[in-house]
Amino acid sequence: MASHDGDGNFRAQKMILAAADLAAALIGTTKACPIDECLPALTDHTHNKIYDLRQPGQAVLHIGLVSSQYRIAKLETEIRAMRLALSKGTLAPDLNSLNLFPSENSLFETLEPDLEQIKITGQLPQLRNFQQRLHNAWIKSLIADDGRALGFIQSFPKAR
Repeated sequence: MASHDGDGNFRAQKMILAAADLAAALIGTTKACPIDECLPALTDHTHNKIYDLRQPGQAVLHIGLVSSQYRIAKLETEIRAMRLALSKGTLAPDLNSLNLFPSENSLFETLEPDLEQIKITGQLPQLRNFQQRLHNAWIKSLIADDGRALGFIQSFPKAR
C-alpha cells in the first residue's frame, strides 16, 4: 500500500507540474523566464521526468504545448507592433519582426520524422530544435521591436 501512495503522490506532482507548464506557456508574459529555468523538474531527464513521450497522449500534449508557444510568441510580437504604431500615431503597424520567426511549415516538417523516432527513443529532437529556434526568434523580435521603438533598428533579416 505504501508504494501505491507514493505512486499517487508522484502522479499528483506530475499533474501539478504539467498544469504549471501549460499555464506558463499560455499566460506567460514577455518577462517570463524560460520553462527550463522556472520549472527545472520539467527538464529532468531522470526516471522522474514529467513527460513520457512514448505515450501518444503525452506526445500530443507536448506538441500542443510547443504549438501554443509558437502562436503566443507571434501574437505578442503583433501586439507590440500595434502598440508602437499607436504610440507613434501611424495607422499600419511594422510587422517586420514576424519575419524573424520560423514558418508554420517548418513546425510541421519537424513533426513527421520526430513522430517516427518517438516510438524508439521517446524523444522529439527536431521539435526541441524548433522550440529553441522559436525562443531565439522571440528574443530577437524583442530586441528588434525595442530597437525600432528607440529608433536604432530599421529592419532585421528574414528567418529561414
